[in-house]
Amino acid sequence: MEKKRIEKVMMGGMEITYEEREDGMLYPVTLEEWAAPLSEMSKYGRMRARYIEKYNPKLKEEMVANLTWWNHLMETDEEAKAMEERLIEQMKEREGVDEHLKRTDWMEYVRRLQNIIYTAQEIVMNELIYS
Repeated sequence: MEKKRIEKVMMGGMEITYEEREDGMLYPVTLEEWAAPLSEMSKYGRMRARYIEKYNPKLKEEMVANLTWWNHLMETDEEAKAMEERLIEQMKEREGVDEHLKRTDWMEYVRRLQNIIYTAQEIVMNELIYS
């Protein structure tokens, strides 16, 4: 895939970003277009974005300039969701949280399941989001 050309222009003290579209013309990037992928992400993609913006703004600038920012966030989001699901299933199996427990002691099932979910989320955040 060919890289799109991005230009930033200062007008009246305000920076306007333009991107090259399919027809070869430069069009201003609107806030709606820029933020659209963010609404499609789960919490993991949004958390990764906030983390990079706060602790490594130079990395964000570089990724935006290289047009890899949204791809990075979407890939991290997908990888985090898959990792969370995989961890939950593995922990449920290891700890015996199954349909039998659900039928016999549903309060214990809910307690254990919530603990597994929170643990899986913490692992995902530490290994993928905050790294």
